[in-house]
Amino acid sequence: MTKFNLSNFGNNNNADLLDIIPKNIRELEQLEKLNLSGNSIREIAGAIKYLKNLKELNLADNRLTALPESFGELSNLTHLNLKNNQLSHLPDSLGKLTNLTHLNLWGNQLSYLPDSLSKLTNLTQLDLARNKFINLPEVIDKLPNLVQLNY
Repeated sequence: MTKFNLSNFGNNNNADLLDIIPKNIRELEQLEKLNLSGNSIREIAGAIKYLKNLKELNLADNRLTALPESFGELSNLTHLNLKNNQLSHLPDSLGKLTNLTHLNLWGNQLSYLPDSLSKLTNLTQLDLARNKFINLPEVIDKLPNLVQLNY
């Protein structure tokens, strides 16, 4: 299995939405695309770090407030969608995702970006709109391949 879609799990019946990523997800080692958007996920189990082949991860429209440091171990990620969560900060380990080309952080609570994001030299698209930035984060100037910025 290379794709797994649990978007709006429970057919929009709020009682059945996922609130945590199941620990047994680690068994899907060959997974390349994972869509968990539109749930009520509040935390990411450390087991996600075992999805070494993951290229696309969609966690949009959940209730995430933080990402674990182990998130940086998803080194094959090219697309990461964290749109419309409640993230107030990002882990430094996000800078290890050097294959990332698309990063969507729209609609969170971010007021700064860690300097480690300057290592995302393959990043071409970045969405920072609807956050709490006062000024454009300085790290943006260090992203040589960025062609699309939504601020």
